[in-house]
Amino acid sequence: ARRRRAVLAMALAILAAASSVAAAAVSVAACSAARRARARSRVPSADSIEAEASISKQGLAPDEIVVYLVRHGEAIHNVQEKRAKTVSGGVLKALGLNEGDETYQEIVEGAREAVLHDDSFKDAPLSLSGQREAKVARETIEECVRVRDIPAPEMVFVSPLERALKTAAIVFEGHPCVRVIDQLRERQTGLPCDQKHPAIMMRKRLTFQNMVWDWIQDQDGTPGDSDSEWGHFDECGCVEDKAAVRARCREALGMLASVGRASIAVVSHKGWLRELERGVFGQTSATEFSNCEVRIYKLRRKENGRWLARRIWAENDGDRAPLDGGAASPMTCTAGSPVACD
Repeated sequence: ARRRRAVLAMALAILAAASSVAAAAVSVAACSAARRARARSRVPSADSIEAEASISKQGLAPDEIVVYLVRHGEAIHNVQEKRAKTVSGGVLKALGLNEGDETYQEIVEGAREAVLHDDSFKDAPLSLSGQREAKVARETIEECVRVRDIPAPEMVFVSPLERALKTAAIVFEGHPCVRVIDQLRERQTGLPCDQKHPAIMMRKRLTFQNMVWDWIQDQDGTPGDSDSEWGHFDECGCVEDKAAVRARCREALGMLASVGRASIAVVSHKGWLRELERGVFGQTSATEFSNCEVRIYKLRRKENGRWLARRIWAENDGDRAPLDGGAASPMTCTAGSPVACD
């Protein structure tokens, strides 16, 4: 035990010298572990893979909706997270700790999380690698439409965080209906990377000018083209647990179903997509999304207005059968000619 404590003390000292984030690693890891424990105690289990997606019936929607789920590309804070893990892991291995060791895992995870406290990563943009990943995702979706007869997204919905906005701008370049909504944001952590820039600033950027911002509201209820500093999620100062994110997923899906389109796309974040799949969709064994990974679901509305979710394609699934034997939806459009945003 004495030797273990000595090794841990040495590891922390070397980490502090090797990386500016390592000094806060242990305390961040402890806080993170406590937060995860509290979240687990409040999240109800969803054991059935056919759990119903409880989406409110709002307006007129088709009986079936195809939903493309896309995670944003690599952002600059993701690059530094990987670097922190590599640096801290290398030092710990040199000191004789193994990857399977609990102390090793806590320190490496703490080093990663400590990076996220850097204010320079507020609403972090995509890295160059992330932009390349988005171009690959665009090709993937085009192939799904062209080869697998899956209806192209008629409307695209995107989180207001910059890494998601830029991803959507690349993946769905030229699409006439890309709408920004708060409900697709990453889980609120209180960290700089999950705080958005003001809508009035983002919507003026040339890359995002053609996006629709009328579903973004600030804390005082003013629309997204107001001059308010931050949106209402940031102003409340809340940290969301899994149950809160799942509730937000249900709210978002109710909004998306209300537009009455047969095929839509969602560009969001790892945490949000995880709770959508494992919680709302009932896919309890679903793995976390990689950067710019694409997965496609079919939602079918039951007579009681509730929905069932079935995954019909994912990059790691291999080929799956086309929708209903390959029959295209009556509202299908080609990748280059989606319907207008009205």
